[in-house]
Amino acid sequence: MGELLRWRTLLYELMDQYPNCLMLNFAVKLISDAGFQTEISTVSSAAQQLDIFSRVLLTSIDTVLVEHRKGCLTAAYEKAFGELARVVCQAEHTYVYTIALLKAVGSSQGGRILAACEQMADSLRAEMEGREHETTALRTALAQTADDQVASHFTQALLNMVSRGELNPADVTIIYDVTVHSSTTSTDIDYSRSNIY
Repeated sequence: MGELLRWRTLLYELMDQYPNCLMLNFAVKLISDAGFQTEISTVSSAAQQLDIFSRVLLTSIDTVLVEHRKGCLTAAYEKAFGELARVVCQAEHTYVYTIALLKAVGSSQGGRILAACEQMADSLRAEMEGREHETTALRTALAQTADDQVASHFTQALLNMVSRGELNPADVTIIYDVTVHSSTTSTDIDYSRSNIY
């Protein structure tokens, strides 16, 4: 039944209507195991199952990277990125997982892959904000990972200014002290230059 497109389409429609049905969840998992994960991106409840979501996400990212090599301004790239955005922007947890994955892939590969991953992360952030999701706090939390280790008082000062929408002399002093007077890495400076602020 999972081999025929007609049956898979019916299962996807039923899954959208009855997202809590365990039998349909299992059927979608079997379809994903059979290698049809590119079709599953339309099923919103697939984002609730990590193994299925991971397969769909990796397939979508791979497609975007292939199209990125051909050019970012092509219709094929826009279509592939639109599909990725639909998969990623379903909820905040899918966004955080994707950004962490893009960060890990980009830092391990470097070069063009790093640039493509950063561009995808920025575009996904803009897409999430367009869907009324707050991403500044999420990106700040991701910056507190062991790899980057941005100082917590530094990020708190930046978040205070962003949330209020105005400069505060105390927060500016903290940022100045961290970037100029302390012996921190360039991570803090790069972080403050991010377009989220």
